Amino acid sequence: MASPPLVSVIIPTYNYAQFLPEAVHSVLRQRADNLDVEIIVVDDGSTDNTQDVARQMQRDIVYVRQQKSGVSTARNTGIQKARGDFVVFLDADDVLMEEVLSTHLDMFAKHPHLDMSLCRCFDYHTQGSDGANCLWPLMRGYWNIHICCANVAPIHSFMLREKVIRQAGLFNVSLTGCEDYEYWLRCFSTGCRAGLAAEGLVIYRRHQTSTTTNREHMLLHEVSLRSLVANMLDSSNLTDSQEKLGGWLALASGCLNLANQVTFCKAFALKMQDMFVRALQEAERLYASSKGSNADLRCIQRYYPAQAIKTAGLMADDLTPDAINALKLLVDRYPYFAECSAAELDSQISAMSQHLQVSGIPGILQRFAASGS
Repeated sequence: MASPPLVSVIIPTYNYAQFLPEAVHSVLRQRADNLDVEIIVVDDGSTDNTQDVARQMQRDIVYVRQQKSGVSTARNTGIQKARGDFVVFLDADDVLMEEVLSTHLDMFAKHPHLDMSLCRCFDYHTQGSDGANCLWPLMRGYWNIHICCANVAPIHSFMLREKVIRQAGLFNVSLTGCEDYEYWLRCFSTGCRAGLAAEGLVIYRRHQTSTTTNREHMLLHEVSLRSLVANMLDSSNLTDSQEKLGGWLALASGCLNLANQVTFCKAFALKMQDMFVRALQEAERLYASSKGSNADLRCIQRYYPAQAIKTAGLMADDLTPDAINALKLLVDRYPYFAECSAAELDSQISAMSQHLQVSGIPGILQRFAASGS
């Protein structure tokens, strides 16, 4: 009888002793007849009682302690220790819900040609954290296009085949933010194909000490990654012309949105407007070969222009002359969006977003809601 597949779950941690046991337990409960797990906890030089907490779980985990070097180095240490057929990254303050790993593996069994699997994520805000609990909006497909606008899912929503890790390599240790976004860009740039495990669920715990609370820091890292997106789209073996058109439009929308957010750094805001111009110029060259695309691609090719037109309206006099000229390309192709009122445009964007996103609520979240947990 063949052995069940082994899933390596890599948990970097720094001063998260209070959260670590729950994260580890959430992985242990994934074990079943159809899968086995190894848990690799990489302690990035914690100064709290993480060592003592890990010692109490030593029968269930592989524990590695290193000098403080950052989360990317910690994940890389875990990758080098991993023996699994599949890999999942789980931050120490987050949680895997029941059977999520089985759900990923079921997706791979049904679609053996795929390299990555994505599941749903629930944002859970603890006391003192800004924001409301909600399901992370996850697109149904074409993640290689949507990632050109912004990151498509939190890191623990992904399961990767071991071969993807070998192809993509290690995390970029020079980044202190958006390092997972950069990693997914590299994965997609190598031609990785992803599938959806819609009933799987992970919990993203938001709290006052979360690394993502430093919004300006994260935004500046997002700006720095725009050139990588352009390089990915320039790759001749990445996508066909229809998908490339969607990708350039997504990049244009993402760049203009960033330009509107990084007003605290004028140089970066102008850089994003320049990238917006380039992306629209590249898209303009592809329209002639974009006919015949399917319904989802046609929706994508309208969704991101509508987003860009909306953002341009919010930026008012802050647009550069080059950005204004580029925007005219969108207005000429999508006059309806330009003529809409703000409320009508929001309604159009919302309808397209609902079409492109995964609908419904995962069964496990429904059960928890029904039980009042």
